[in-house]
Amino acid sequence: MKQKQLSSVKLSIVLFLLLFVVHAVVYMTKNMFSAAMASIVEVGAMTKSQTGLISAVFWLIYGTFQIIGGFAADKYSPFKLVLIGILSGIVSNAVIYCNQSYGVVMTVWCINAALQFGLWPGIFKITTTQIAPAFRQTAIFWVLLSTSTGQAVSLLVASFVSNWVDNFLISAISLGVFLVLWVVIYKLLECNMVEVEVQARDTQAAKDDTDMKSLMQKSGILWVVLISLIATAISTGLKTCAPTMLMESYGDLSAAVANRLSVFLIVFSVLGMVLAGVFRKKVTSNEMQAICTFIFLAMPFVFMACTVGIWNYWLILALLSGAIIFIQAMTPFSNSYSAARFSGYGRSGTISGILNGSAAFGNVIATYVFPAMAEKMPWSYVVLTWGIGCAVIIVIAICLYKKWTLFIHSKGGK
Repeated sequence: MKQKQLSSVKLSIVLFLLLFVVHAVVYMTKNMFSAAMASIVEVGAMTKSQTGLISAVFWLIYGTFQIIGGFAADKYSPFKLVLIGILSGIVSNAVIYCNQSYGVVMTVWCINAALQFGLWPGIFKITTTQIAPAFRQTAIFWVLLSTSTGQAVSLLVASFVSNWVDNFLISAISLGVFLVLWVVIYKLLECNMVEVEVQARDTQAAKDDTDMKSLMQKSGILWVVLISLIATAISTGLKTCAPTMLMESYGDLSAAVANRLSVFLIVFSVLGMVLAGVFRKKVTSNEMQAICTFIFLAMPFVFMACTVGIWNYWLILALLSGAIIFIQAMTPFSNSYSAARFSGYGRSGTISGILNGSAAFGNVIATYVFPAMAEKMPWSYVVLTWGIGCAVIIVIAICLYKKWTLFIHSKGGK
């Protein structure tokens, strides 16, 4: 089998930067509703449950179609899949800027979610196959940080615009600019790609046992799926609900100020990912050990944050920042490293798709269920729910530890 790739590290760095910025900008536009939620609620354009439902349905459709996108990225041009995603973002944001009725916004955002099916799989496919091998592993690690970068930018944009509708105009214009850059720069780089022969990897472990049912029983991966769902719900909920929570819990905070303060959480989430890489290299690569360690460290911060509205908001922000560092540090272990354990069985792609789907359901909980809860009860009860979720993760990881350890020490799980 032949595939195209760059041989120059310098050109690979250019391609990586293009991929990073394009995905960061697209991710920024995908999070505009979550980022603008505090402003939308403040002016009474929609309720928390309405904005939460739009975000929840988006992630539900988006996560489902990501599985299709994974197969499409292997079969069709990843460049075109990314192009479709950018075009979808431009049209969707432009329509919402022109018409903010609830029905129109819901419909357009759902269509956008479906058409984004191949953008991230396409970007990841290009990163893992077309960047020069000498720079590939570095690119794979850093391109994951584009999501946090895009989320931080979305909060900053939402905090500085005077009208929340302008968020979507900025998104449409930004995507239009990067659409041109994507086509021009990628095509120039493609001219410098060479075809190389790729040998399919064949392991005895993959031949011995590739049946999904037996693999799930042997590894207990469905429990990891549940961990991924809960952890994503807490992490995303913490970051997306923070602006509204701070604004409503402290009367002297405007939506703009609350959004700016919440950027700290995105910064600390990046530190969490760096911590995960160091921990895996220096301490342990056992996913269950890492999950237990990081969630155990996060729990005190989460439970103390139940005092939101009572303690000073700077102290609450500090507690939330401490929690997000450790929760984000465990996320690669539950969502990425665990899926890589199945590569020896030739099932890493399937498991990755399942885990991505569970993370999407976690986003649904974060963007709809938590805001809906906040309309019925104080925010402290929502934070308490996050703490209980952390406790559940620890119990699952402890119970799964023995089975998972045996699995990862088998031939295919190494």
